[in-house]
Amino acid sequence: LLHVADREPHGTLIGHFARANPHAAIAPDLASTAIFHGPHAYVTPSWYAHPSNAVPTWNYAVVHAHGTIELAHDAAETRAILDLMIHRFEAGRAAPWKLGLDPGPLAAMVGAIVGFRIRVKRIDAKFKLSQNRMPEDRRRVAAGLDAEGCADAAATASWLRDAMP
Repeated sequence: LLHVADREPHGTLIGHFARANPHAAIAPDLASTAIFHGPHAYVTPSWYAHPSNAVPTWNYAVVHAHGTIELAHDAAETRAILDLMIHRFEAGRAAPWKLGLDPGPLAAMVGAIVGFRIRVKRIDAKFKLSQNRMPEDRRRVAAGLDAEGCADAAATASWLRDAMP
């Protein structure tokens, strides 16, 4: 979850992982990269106006967020991270779920995870969406991707259209 209420220029990623995960032992204060994959799909030259002058390619969107991972120091800090995440993902629902575990099971659950923050210092993003092609080819690629019948291809087509001038 990207939390932007702090003063970090790019915000802070918050989340948690299992305390038993080996990352919990090695992660504190290490430079870290969180990778967010957007849609991606194969592009056949047969969708171009002149396919004999092209080669196959791949369209995609990806973001790398770089920072230093900081683990929560105690159960209260982990619980605060959980509360932020629950609020973010439940607040817009007609009947938002609320954490209502009894104290014993709740303490066990919180004790089994470790919260973290990554204060994002740098963001690298790459969007390869047929920008090098003429508008006619880009429209044909979007139509071809839509016809693939695959969620990633359809999402890539949508991103491609959004990126068109």
